[in-house]
Amino acid sequence: MNQALKKIDGRLDPISLVKLLWYSRKVTQLRLMLLGIRAGYRRRGIDSLLYTETFKAAKRLGYIGGEISWILEDNTLIIRGIETMGGRLYKRYRIYDKRL
Repeated sequence: MNQALKKIDGRLDPISLVKLLWYSRKVTQLRLMLLGIRAGYRRRGIDSLLYTETFKAAKRLGYIGGEISWILEDNTLIIRGIETMGGRLYKRYRIYDKRL
């Protein structure tokens, strides 16, 4: 929806909401916020099935690109699966902690 939200410049008046509905039909990219497999189901091929079916569904719906975020950098199983599908790391966020 970020593509559609960009078109209305953050406004939430009635006309902008109509524009948001109109532009939401033209969204071409997805964002997958979380991706993970429960510990008991890892290394069984479920991850490959999840990736493949998600990719097929997105393509069938007309999406041409996407982003996967909030993947821990030490989660090598998920990262390897993403790279196998052709994904690449292009941004990294880190959280630092310090006692006050």
